[in-house]
Amino acid sequence: MDNHTYRVLEFHKILEMASVFAATGPGREIIKTVRPLPDIAVITSQIALISECRKILSEGRHLGIEQFDNVLILLQKLRPADSILEPVEFSSFLPLFYSAFNLKIFSGSTDFPGLGDIVSGLVTHADIKDAIEKSIDREGSITDNASPELSSIRQKIKACERKIKTVLDGILKQKDLEPHLQDYYLAERNNRWVIPVKTDSKGSVPGVVHDISNTGETVYIEPYAIQVIGNELESLRAEEKLEMYRILQRLAAFLREHLPTIKSDYHIIARVDALNALAGFAEKLDMSPPEINDKAYINILAGRHPLLWKTLNKEKRDNTLVPLDMEIGRNHSCMIITLPTLVIISQLNRTCRPFQPMSPAFQKF
Repeated sequence: MDNHTYRVLEFHKILEMASVFAATGPGREIIKTVRPLPDIAVITSQIALISECRKILSEGRHLGIEQFDNVLILLQKLRPADSILEPVEFSSFLPLFYSAFNLKIFSGSTDFPGLGDIVSGLVTHADIKDAIEKSIDREGSITDNASPELSSIRQKIKACERKIKTVLDGILKQKDLEPHLQDYYLAERNNRWVIPVKTDSKGSVPGVVHDISNTGETVYIEPYAIQVIGNELESLRAEEKLEMYRILQRLAAFLREHLPTIKSDYHIIARVDALNALAGFAEKLDMSPPEINDKAYINILAGRHPLLWKTLNKEKRDNTLVPLDMEIGRNHSCMIITLPTLVIISQLNRTCRPFQPMSPAFQKF
């Protein structure tokens, strides 16, 4: 069929209905691009795969596919040898790895042979998953456990900050400085610890001015008493930043080494997700697997149009939908479609073309 026919049939709307059952972005995209298949063997195979997924759903089980979007862009970004990703971008791979691990359980299954055959090709990349989990937390920040060096640097940073706060707390408590302080709190400006001093009194607190308030009434001063420790803290933060960069480099190199198999897992999971979504769609509408033939024969028993069902379901009137029986082929080579005010009759010998069957099964993913 051509694109015009698909539009007239509103085929894309039915695919849109099915796509919402997918857990992943790539799974949804696969469904939206499917087309009927011309090969009966492939059609039968696809129906069997969807039936396997539907059986899993009917048993109250789940495939364990987690939500993720298109990570192929990140894989492409990793191809250059010196490239790295942001921490949160590394975390984007975890749902893919979790999904692969969960699906791998079905590998070699005798109850679900088709699905088992597909997922047998999954690598899962447990070592990469562990490395990312160890290095990056749920908020997308690099953890202390990412490397011993980073852990040591951060301990030193905390010790420096404690020293600085102790000294600054002592300064804030000095009675002779009370008239000159704008407020009694510690702040950070330009990565340096400071105290708020009234602008007219900035000479009363020996130190370096790092910022001034929007009103101009407050200056933020780093007292000379903490300047040496402040310099040490700034140096440690530079070391921390460098070590975090090294960690991201190592993770990037780890993923780069396995780009082909990660990409393969991505496509396998997306395919299974699409099959599972179609199974969920079929389960929702209580569909039956079609019996396929190559005799140009269609016999629909108690058929319901998905779009009509959707419309009535929104109005909570889906129970009013009247099923339709339809048969074409064998002794019936044309169809009469009746409307309330119009009857369209296709004449057998003049306008009716030889019947071409359209399979209800979707293309192979």
